[in-house]
Amino acid sequence: MRMILTAALAALLLWAGRGPARAEACRLAEEPDLLIRIESAEPEGDGVRLTLICLNRTEREESLLFLVPKTDGKDTVFGSGWPSEETVLPPGEKFTAGLTVLPAEGQERFSRISLRLSYRGRLSAEAELFPENPEASVPAAFGETETQVIRGEARTAPGETPAPIPIRDRITAEETARLDYGRAWVCLRREETLIPFCQILLQVDEEGNAEGTYSGLAVRFGEDGAQPLEILEKHSGEETVFRTEDISMTGESVFFATLQAEIRGNPETGFRVTRQTMESSELGGKYDQAPLGLLDTAEPVLRVMEKTEAPVDTISVETETVSLAEPLTVTVFPASGMGEIWIYCEYFFLDGTDTVHAPKPI
Repeated sequence: MRMILTAALAALLLWAGRGPARAEACRLAEEPDLLIRIESAEPEGDGVRLTLICLNRTEREESLLFLVPKTDGKDTVFGSGWPSEETVLPPGEKFTAGLTVLPAEGQERFSRISLRLSYRGRLSAEAELFPENPEASVPAAFGETETQVIRGEARTAPGETPAPIPIRDRITAEETARLDYGRAWVCLRREETLIPFCQILLQVDEEGNAEGTYSGLAVRFGEDGAQPLEILEKHSGEETVFRTEDISMTGESVFFATLQAEIRGNPETGFRVTRQTMESSELGGKYDQAPLGLLDTAEPVLRVMEKTEAPVDTISVETETVSLAEPLTVTVFPASGMGEIWIYCEYFFLDGTDTVHAPKPI
């Protein structure tokens, strides 16, 4: 593959400031705390070796990750054989980093490289590099508005809004004195099993009276027939707040990640997704965004428990594979439509012990 940008020319264009438009185009990233410029892009075996000049504009050592490379839109890996490469940048000075991008499986040559960056807990949008024409490169940008895994506007299923359901329970005075916290689990009863799908923290007074409120609602992806998501329900003023448990996601670009979402609102004014968080060791940690296209499927999981006096042991799980070919829509709906709803309460104590009270129908 013939290159039209040499290291000497790049040095003149990028660092000496000659030809400002050309220098601007050869930036891989520029932020208040980070600058990366392309010095050269040269053939190396079947791949391309990128030489990058990096400037950490902070006063401490920082980690920079190059992530999820693609060649002509196809998932590939770096020279290490992995889809991520980490470089540690010294504070306040230029640092030369080398990065080899290999062709995707089945490719003999390629003309375009795309990748993301992770820096100081932020995940960038995709950068695009054209090894034979670096001036046409599109820099990575942090804080770009990208399409997320979950749409921002949630759907409220039609029908009558359920009345809030009070939860009342009681523990002994001795248990109250050593209580850490208590919670109620709202479950779908199916024959002789319970499927917990909503967790509610209980308020316990000095006399051992435990109270909570359940909205009567559940959350799922999509339309009728989808299984509910496991959620934690809280109340903030006039709003009900749902926080999903970690949802597994898998894909070609990123082998495994988890997704967590926060949904808030009420049936009268509607619900909205106010936060979605993605975490993956492959991507270098946890981010307050979940760009669509990084992963292929989501897999919500529910535990199935035997309906006993103290249902604590999971006997199986129910999973649902959801395609991420397009953004997901969250639906908030009355839980009673799923079938018979039961509740059980459990308490955890400061000495490491716990107790579970028998389940009962709503």
